[in-house]
Amino acid sequence: MNESLIAARYAKALLNIGIEAQVLPQLREDLKLIDSTCRTEPRIQQVINSPSVLRETKLQLLKQLFGGKVSPYTIRFTETLLQRNRQQLLPDILRSFEGLYNRHENIRQAVLTTASPVNEAQRQAVVRMLETRYRAHIELTCRINPDIIGGFVLNVDGDQYDAAVETALRRIQQNLMQ
Repeated sequence: MNESLIAARYAKALLNIGIEAQVLPQLREDLKLIDSTCRTEPRIQQVINSPSVLRETKLQLLKQLFGGKVSPYTIRFTETLLQRNRQQLLPDILRSFEGLYNRHENIRQAVLTTASPVNEAQRQAVVRMLETRYRAHIELTCRINPDIIGGFVLNVDGDQYDAAVETALRRIQQNLMQ
């Protein structure tokens, strides 16, 4: 069976547990903590995925790292992954869960790239405009890329609005070359 399909099924099961137990926001925060911990310390993921490390040792490591920091539902979920030897799917499950959570909660991810930093008033204005346009809660990430010279590039769940000076100059150059 396709691993991404398996990961999606686990993510959907976890989402349903979170909805039923009314702990969905907590599960999301738990998974973000696990994801960020594994990203900042790749050795954890290596140990969890290692076939030479005993399942009980892996479970003990996870309980040491996250016990008291995450809900019992999250601990039981990771135990289930270990028992079924599906721990290598954890990154895919986390991504899939985030997408399902965002759809369930009507959240859209947006990335605003500018040549210079955006102040808080500008950031809030962009968020308000996008929330009106998409009729959803917007989680905006701001990035800086001096290469765009000026203007902005805005990505919202795959939709891209490119108002960068760099792009306009490139178009002018292409028109002059024709």
